[in-house]
Parts: sequence; structure tokens; C-alpha cells
Amino acid sequence: ETAAKKQPCEWTMNIEDLEALISPIRKRVSQVIEYPETAVTLDIASRVKDEVRHFKYLHQMCMAHAVNYVTANRVKQVALIDGYKSSVDAQCPLGPYFYGRSLIELTAFIFDISRRLAAIAIKPGSEWKTKGEEFFSVIVRARYGTSNGKIRERLEKAGLPSELSKPFRIMKSMEVLSKSEEGKLLASQYEIFCDFVHHNLSSQFTSSP
Repeated sequence: ETAAKKQPCEWTMNIEDLEALISPIRKRVSQVIEYPETAVTLDIASRVKDEVRHFKYLHQMCMAHAVNYVTANRVKQVALIDGYKSSVDAQCPLGPYFYGRSLIELTAFIFDISRRLAAIAIKPGSEWKTKGEEFFSVIVRARYGTSNGKIRERLEKAGLPSELSKPFRIMKSMEVLSKSEEGKLLASQYEIFCDFVHHNLSSQFTSSP
């Protein structure tokens, strides 16, 4: 705490602190069951005449995708932390930067998606129809958006709208994180990690010795 006050832009964390942070997520991941997958498109037409059925359908579809989204990202967080720790233990000179950058990007991605979904959630309850459809579109795009052209083609043939097959851009998510009070310090470290990951000065210097 004293060191943080003296150097507000510097912070350190040891492996034990890292494990303490990830421990609650690791525990949840160890208890995960396989959740059923659901459709990537909405069938509103068959339910539009019954508002109760319409509401329940939107709620169930959004919840199913949200649960899968949250679970997958928890698994990924644990996997990245374990990769980081393993590369440290193996004294790999570049590994921690690869895993560290990926963790920052995952944080930015989750933060960005959470902000988008929260903005939808606070809209008036009377707008539940459009809210449900907007929420569904964001969560499906967050799960299925890909830059792999072959996979996108297959998804679109299966009915996924083309606008939902496009991934959210990580640099846009980084921008959102950097403008937030809680994420700006973390985002400020991103370029440092990138310089080690890319074939720039830092990675050259690390590899040369």
C-alpha cells in the first residue's frame, strides 16, 4: 500500500496473489457441467401473438447464451492464468508476455461486452421486446463472432446473420477499458506487453541474451 502511494502508476503481483485472485473462478470451473447449446437465431413469428410465450422465449434464449458465455470465459481465464504460471515456472523469457497480453485482451473484451449488455438492461421495462432482441444479438455476436472466413461462411449458411458473425474488435474493447476508471491502469500496460509479443525491440532484446 505504501509503495502504491509513492508510485501510483506501478504495481506488482506475485504468483500467490495471482492464485488467490483466480481461486474462486477455478472452484466454479471445476464444478461446471456441460450446458445445452441453443439456436443462434430467434423464432419470434411463432410466439408473437402470445406475449407471455414471447417474453419467456426471449428470456430463455438470452439466458442460455449468457450462461455459456460466462462459463467459457471463466474457463479461459483459468487456462490463461495456468499458462502464465507454467511459463514463469519454466523460466520462459517470452511466455509471460504472451499470456499477460491475452489476459488483458480478455479483460477488455469482457468489460466491453458487459457495458453493452448493461446499457440494454437499464432501458425501460416497457421495451422488453426490443431489449430482448438487442441483448440476444450482442451475446450471440460475443460468442460466435469470428475472423475465420471459412467458419463465418458455415455459420451464415446455418442461419447466423452476417452482422453477428463479425467479431467485436479488440482494439475497440481496449479503448473502452482505457477510458474507464477501473480499467485505465491495466490498459496502460497493454503496449508494453505487445512490444514483447510482437517482433519489436523488447522481444528482440529478451531473446538475444
